[in-house]
Amino acid sequence: MNTGGSQAWRWQAGHTGLHLDGLRISFQRFALGADQRLHRAPASLGALPVAKADDVFLIPLAEDEGFWLGLESEHTNPIALEIRDHDGSWVTVASRDLTAFSLVQGLTLPDGSVRPFSLHWPTRLRIRVGSHVAHVDPCDRVSYTSRTGEPAPPPLDPSSAFGGWRLP
Repeated sequence: MNTGGSQAWRWQAGHTGLHLDGLRISFQRFALGADQRLHRAPASLGALPVAKADDVFLIPLAEDEGFWLGLESEHTNPIALEIRDHDGSWVTVASRDLTAFSLVQGLTLPDGSVRPFSLHWPTRLRIRVGSHVAHVDPCDRVSYTSRTGEPAPPPLDPSSAFGGWRLP
């Protein structure tokens, strides 16, 4: 989806995330804790697939899953990540010139903990790279398959945690 600017750049979705001219954004899944707060990014249990449905991209999640974003760029990209809360307001969670790898766990709270992204929060992510905008909505696994025609990933497998460097 390209909502403005040069038609040469196009968002592309797939089983590893979103891609735009050398920028890769992955949505790394993990088991969501009962308190729904993070103090550091948990190990990834695999990348969530991303698929297009109408004018939005969808990522499938189960009730007990959270996700963080891995951002990797081959060259400098100004990027902003905003979230839409249940009241309709937009909040910026990250805005920077991305030059290599970055991780966005969620919304940093006043006490220093992080509210992670999940099925029910936020209602939408808006990713801006220059004039190019992508909207990403978390949804349940059944909605993902029915709206995109793509299979949802299997349930979380705690034994699949990556033991080395975090994935982009």
